[in-house]
Amino acid sequence: TLHRVLQLSLLAGLLFLCIKTLSIFVVPILWSVILVYVTWPAHLWLRGKLPTLPHTTAFLSTLLLVALIVAPVVFLMLIVQDQTMVLYQKVQVALKAGDLYVPTWVKDLPVAGKQLEEIVKQINVQPELLTNYVNKWIHSQLSVGKQLISVTFHILAVSVLTILTAFFIYKDGDKLLGQIKHSL
Repeated sequence: TLHRVLQLSLLAGLLFLCIKTLSIFVVPILWSVILVYVTWPAHLWLRGKLPTLPHTTAFLSTLLLVALIVAPVVFLMLIVQDQTMVLYQKVQVALKAGDLYVPTWVKDLPVAGKQLEEIVKQINVQPELLTNYVNKWIHSQLSVGKQLISVTFHILAVSVLTILTAFFIYKDGDKLLGQIKHSL
């Protein structure tokens, strides 16, 4: 019985380690399945146009999927960049004129509204204070920046795994579906 307990303990440990190792792949696989399911009719249309080139159609479908995801993200980034420049220019003009103000809805915020209003009054009198406030804020946010970089790389890794998995689902989706139907 001791031998049996040892075997079951080792099996449970091995199962735990397998689950722990494979858990990183669950999210990319699920996203791939969802995205491929949604774009499967387009893939079938493309495959109908190029019936002798299954790898090429899988690659083209994957490229289209990447374009569908990347294009809106790039578009939004360009809009945010443009709006940030507009804001920066307006703040610069207001600083030079000493006419920086806090909007009424911000003034009405509990706790922060009055503090922001006082800071803006001080900046209107001494514009160089803005540089000091920004420097202090940047230094206080360095740890957040490290976390942001970490999260960005994690999202990038998940995205790459999702796209690679989507390619293989496009390529072998019919075989996979046939095996699932056969096993049920």
